[in-house]
Amino acid sequence: MCVFIIIMRLLNSDIKLAKILSDYPVLVSVLERLNFRLGCGEDSLKETAKKYGVRPELLMLIFNLYISPEYPSIKSHEPNQNDLNPLINFLQCSHAFYTNEIYPFLSLKIDELIELHKTNTFKMLEQFYLEYKKEVDAHFEYEEKTVFPYIKTLQNPKTTSTNPQKFSVNIYQKHHSNINDKLNDIKLLLIAYLPEGDVNDTSLRRQIITQLSFLDDDLKIHEKIENYILIPIVKQLEP
Repeated sequence: MCVFIIIMRLLNSDIKLAKILSDYPVLVSVLERLNFRLGCGEDSLKETAKKYGVRPELLMLIFNLYISPEYPSIKSHEPNQNDLNPLINFLQCSHAFYTNEIYPFLSLKIDELIELHKTNTFKMLEQFYLEYKKEVDAHFEYEEKTVFPYIKTLQNPKTTSTNPQKFSVNIYQKHHSNINDKLNDIKLLLIAYLPEGDVNDTSLRRQIITQLSFLDDDLKIHEKIENYILIPIVKQLEP
């Protein structure tokens, strides 16, 4: 509990954003996905958030999640419909971040590791990864083509009566399965079960494991943002 209190005090909205980013560089990626720009000068978190049309309270909530994933206030905050557009933008930009940066890097390094060994044993790694990638691609496509468009219709009273699929956020919650289990399987395969190799093998495994761990952590926070911030707002909008 003391840790949470210290973090909440640190992320006062009047503190300079540059200080926060210097202390927690992982938040630079968060700002990028909110379409903020670096070069904030002496501006506070509150001033920067308002400049980009995001409520300071939402920015602090997301920041606190990235600093401390078990941040307790995430489950008790008050939903605010003004947060809906920034949230959808953040989630869509996160999908693009994973798809355009993280997954291509992982694919490249896994291919390099397989090429290094040239054995069927290491082909198992590729199979695990492709199965995971197929699942996550389907998850992102479902959100991009079904969930987010549905939410946007709720924001427009002229279109809310048209819902031929009888879709609701409760259906989304049931569909919202954990896509992280296969990531742990891949990490365990690399750490414990694939035969050991030379120094190049160790370097490639380390790069893959490090990126998988980053991705695993980020996706867990991504899911919490959807479950505890996005979905409660959508429930307010549903008839």
